[in-house]
Amino acid sequence: MEFLQNNNYLKKVEILFENQEELNIAVAFWGIEAWQLFKNIPSNKKINLICNLESSACNPFLIETLMDIHNIQLRTNRLLHAKVLFQENNAIIGSANISANGLGFEGNELNGWIEAGVQTNDTAAILDLKDWFQKLWDSSDILFYETIEHYKILWQSHRNSRPVNSYQLSLLDAVKYDNDNFADRKIYFAIYRNRNASDEAIEKYESVKEIHYSLPGIIEFYEDWSDIPDNADIISIYFGPRGGLIIDGTYKSPEKALIESFIREDETEGEIKIVFKSNSIHGYKLSKSDKTLIKQNIEKLMSFQPNPHDAFLIPIVDGVTKLNE
Repeated sequence: MEFLQNNNYLKKVEILFENQEELNIAVAFWGIEAWQLFKNIPSNKKINLICNLESSACNPFLIETLMDIHNIQLRTNRLLHAKVLFQENNAIIGSANISANGLGFEGNELNGWIEAGVQTNDTAAILDLKDWFQKLWDSSDILFYETIEHYKILWQSHRNSRPVNSYQLSLLDAVKYDNDNFADRKIYFAIYRNRNASDEAIEKYESVKEIHYSLPGIIEFYEDWSDIPDNADIISIYFGPRGGLIIDGTYKSPEKALIESFIREDETEGEIKIVFKSNSIHGYKLSKSDKTLIKQNIEKLMSFQPNPHDAFLIPIVDGVTKLNE
């Protein structure tokens, strides 16, 4: 028996994929980078794999790709939390998921996690594993293409709500140095071109404040911009037609949209969408250096919008990547 830890765990797993022997796997959570293990497997190698798609922490896009490989059989079990790989005379049992874990982390988000496991060729232990795996296989659900779309929706929702690894960095620096940690989240640069709200919008906003006086914190609004996603974090930026720039700060849209309609003097319909002022986004503050970076490179962000007169949203990872080019 051999003890495995971070520096040799993955290498031992890779060997199981590279040889010709049939491989049985019961690992709950898989990330997209696990494809590196499968892309060069021998053409005659049989793999039986059980995952846990119901958890929302297993990447269904990877699993869908594996479904297209004829010699890989797949099932899902909503109770699975094990991490077991074994062949006829070799088994690895440990703590490591494959490029993902129960928190929905992917890629570089896993850097720093401490893993441990054991590798064994003990005959009795492997016989017990075979019996355990067969019972688990029989009780698991067969995967169909028709159901994978449902798991994609669950996974995307889980990705947006997963916790953030917090370090003492500014918001934009945190995204720059660990953009995997911010991928798939509802965080946007929100850039608008007109700062003059209509009188009717302001009147509606004042009435909202009176009606919803118990709402926590400072509330603000956007006029005729209802496509800002619900339960999203935004960095609000005004960039005027003459080059004036104001960084309003960070805001949060309610989980359930708070939108109020009104009629303008010219009888056209308008609406306001309420947002809440926030001090940070997932624990990271928008610093002075972040604001300077935006001000010095605002034209890079404007390149995302072909119509320079319209308000628009930029996913934070895309925006930060562009700012640092």
